[in-house]
Amino acid sequence: MLTDPLSGNNPDRYPKDRLVNLITGLELLSIGTSFHDFNKYGSNISGEETASMEKGYTLDLLFGDIFYSRAVIYLLKFRDHMVFDSILEALKRLHESRLKLHLIIQDLLETKGDPSAIGKDRKLLIDANRLLYISFMVGQGLYGIFNPIKRDHLARIIEHILVYKTYGELMEYARSLPGIALASPISTYLKKNMLDASSQTREILQKTGDNVMQDSLNLILKAFPKTGSQPGR
Repeated sequence: MLTDPLSGNNPDRYPKDRLVNLITGLELLSIGTSFHDFNKYGSNISGEETASMEKGYTLDLLFGDIFYSRAVIYLLKFRDHMVFDSILEALKRLHESRLKLHLIIQDLLETKGDPSAIGKDRKLLIDANRLLYISFMVGQGLYGIFNPIKRDHLARIIEHILVYKTYGELMEYARSLPGIALASPISTYLKKNMLDASSQTREILQKTGDNVMQDSLNLILKAFPKTGSQPGR
């Protein structure tokens, strides 16, 4: 969506049916990752709800695995092993990064430490949505971005989008945990960094002067967790 005006023209490199399989596979994987997302059921929370929460967490993992297994069928029909390998590697890095961020949040809750520890490793924030990154890269490969300046702008926009999305997911996770208020240091830190990422994205986008990309970005951001304000504005 960021690299093509969605005019209905298909790239010559791949037949339409193969592209449908690719898109379907990526969408199924995306649904699967939503079940494997930051989840209070997987947190170390003591109390009477522990047993039922563990049951809910197990069900989420099972549903996520089902979507993963179905996605593989469609991705194989795309018949591009390099793309398939890159998607598998993206899933691996996604889960590793989400686990590390989950542990950072848990540690902050236990020690009441500095929330800036969440954003200390920017690569973790980006890799926590590595599947979306690969989707952007596949789209760029299909349609091609030959202007080096625009390609550089796009790379920076994508990075900020991924960081924005990860901060939003972490905020939803933090707010779902007992004792985490909207005005808590963790929530305040996450909201601030979400807004910063959104602002930086738009500053770069204005430099491109690309209205089509602006419209596409608004559509993409509408699907992401919100800070309470409209990120698309």
